[in-house]
Amino acid sequence: MSPPAPLLPHNSAEPFTFDELQRWLAFFLAVWVAGLLANAASLPSLVGEVLCGALLGPPLANFVPKHDALSLLGQLGLVMLVIESGLETDVGVLFSAGPRAVAIALVGSILLTLPIALGLAVAVGCPILEALAVGAALSPTSMGAAVVIFKQARVLNTPTAQVVVASAVLDDIVGLILLSELQALKHPSPAAFFVPVVSAVCFLFGIGAAALYAVPPLLTRVLLPRITQPTWRMEFCCFYLSPRWAWARR
Repeated sequence: MSPPAPLLPHNSAEPFTFDELQRWLAFFLAVWVAGLLANAASLPSLVGEVLCGALLGPPLANFVPKHDALSLLGQLGLVMLVIESGLETDVGVLFSAGPRAVAIALVGSILLTLPIALGLAVAVGCPILEALAVGAALSPTSMGAAVVIFKQARVLNTPTAQVVVASAVLDDIVGLILLSELQALKHPSPAAFFVPVVSAVCFLFGIGAAALYAVPPLLTRVLLPRITQPTWRMEFCCFYLSPRWAWARR
């Protein structure tokens, strides 16, 4: 009996083998068990999951094959996690935490983390631009980690948690602006320095205004009334056409 043929992903020159799929499943099982052990030790499950990923990932054991594909799944999961946390966020509590979140984000990213990382990088002999890049990379706060921990503790909509989540969002924006400014140093010009700042501010307020004033009426008046009605046509399209679309892309 011939061995099973490898699974060929779309646009991939290297096939997936069943051994690699088994290692992926073993990795997922190990991450789940690590999360349970962390909970048993009165720690967030994220602590065990991150430690397991660091031990079995490319830096150490390198147990997981095709880790780039797994990283893509992680990025998609992070996006869905942020969307879910946004759906569960109390906007009123978030607004009340706004001024404190701005102060914490500016102090934590610009006044503390950036100078400390910059000083340490210069102390070990890094050039000034590389030192600035290190400081900018370390200034953001992981909003995904904060959301996971607060959701597990069921305190996501408390004022303290909203301050931390809002400051983490602002930290990410500040970090992206700092990295954009460093990139602008290669070809300095007024537009190269001002465009990242203006675009970040416009994106923040534009998306925020759309989420508060445009999306709710669209959902309540257009989408939700259609979803509550019999939707066998929509289900037929989703379950019948999507596999054929995926097959056509192959």
